[in-house]
Amino acid sequence: MKRAPFPILQSINNACASHIRERTTGEQKKRERDVEETKVTQAAHEVERKTVRRTMPTQMSRLRVFANSPAPHFESGFGRIAETRMKGLPILNPRIRVKADNFRRWGNDWIGTVTTPWAVIVVYACGCRESWVDVPAGEVRTLELPAGDFPFLGCRDDLLGDYLMLSLVSPVTEFEDQAAAEAEARMLSMMASSSTAQRQR
Repeated sequence: MKRAPFPILQSINNACASHIRERTTGEQKKRERDVEETKVTQAAHEVERKTVRRTMPTQMSRLRVFANSPAPHFESGFGRIAETRMKGLPILNPRIRVKADNFRRWGNDWIGTVTTPWAVIVVYACGCRESWVDVPAGEVRTLELPAGDFPFLGCRDDLLGDYLMLSLVSPVTEFEDQAAAEAEARMLSMMASSSTAQRQR
């Protein structure tokens, strides 16, 4: 019987081959586990994305329709904005507080003024979902009021919802007190009237 040469080297080779096979098998199983974990993670992320899409507000869900005067809604909302987003800004007049007033029906919708520590604005709010004209944020819709045509800016806010805005006075640092600011707002609100002859476009 012929003996294999260098039996020690043969044993070492056999041991190395066995180790390589085990290592290769282990690496393959690890890759398979990684692939499965990746699939599970991707599936979880897809479920999360679908859940987020279902719970995200749609464009129309931000639209608030007011059967009654929206003055309390805008006074409360702008009041919170004054206490949070606008707080500490140098353009604020500390003598002025938020006041929503002079709201009246304009066609199917509402128009009125809001006095804030940084501006006096006219707000145009939805009174009828079916006839409301959607205006993207930053876009302009022209309303023809008795005093002329005025460009209202489309606004979309998580707190206030969708509405149109026309800035009348900004900033309001010239007003000495709340009474003066509200008097100016009342005077400027006379641009709008309850006349049935008003026209929108």
